[in-house]
Amino acid sequence: MCVIVIAIGAVLNVPIAIIYGKRTVEIETNINATRCDVLNRFDNNLLPILHFGFLNFLSLLAVIFIVVTQVKVRGVILHQTALRKRIGASTNQTASDSSAQTNFTEIAEKSSETDEKNNVSAIQGSKLFTISQKLAKVKNRAEEDQNIRITFTFCIVTILLLVSFQAFLWYQTLLSLDRYLQQEGRISKTRDTFYEYFPDIITLNGVLNPFVYYFTDNKFNRKLKGFCRG
Repeated sequence: MCVIVIAIGAVLNVPIAIIYGKRTVEIETNINATRCDVLNRFDNNLLPILHFGFLNFLSLLAVIFIVVTQVKVRGVILHQTALRKRIGASTNQTASDSSAQTNFTEIAEKSSETDEKNNVSAIQGSKLFTISQKLAKVKNRAEEDQNIRITFTFCIVTILLLVSFQAFLWYQTLLSLDRYLQQEGRISKTRDTFYEYFPDIITLNGVLNPFVYYFTDNKFNRKLKGFCRG
């Protein structure tokens, strides 16, 4: 799957080589210098608009898919949680009724000595059942908390991805459109600074992801602490 994704990404980004063109120019014999690839790189050219616009469209489809998937996963988790609560309440009620009926029948039919033994056995069985019920509740609660943590982590990571990658694509698309409509002979210092540093927002996702997992994933937290101590 990773190889397929890399191959698709390579094909989709072939126009980049055309958009930016050759990165160096020959100024003297056997001497090359890197030319500025910001000035006039998008002037009077529809290819950058079409390319980055298409990438934005694909990214938007991915965003819609991720959001719908998150909503459905969250709905399934809530449904399973409610179902477990209903099953637990029904099981407790059935066990209580069955225990009361069994004790009543045994008391009516058997002698006092047998009744006493049966009552002791019933009490022990009831205690074991109660303990098993509590253990099951603790396990279910732990699984529920883990599912909530996974969903919460997935949501935060997705938001970071949208803020970083989607913003970068919109920046490239708007820049292409701006340079197509308003061709410039020079670039102001302010715009040059913006064009230089704003694309770095794409690194926001990779920088903040470890902190997200540190606070939301207990397993990652323990492994990181063990790595730092060891």
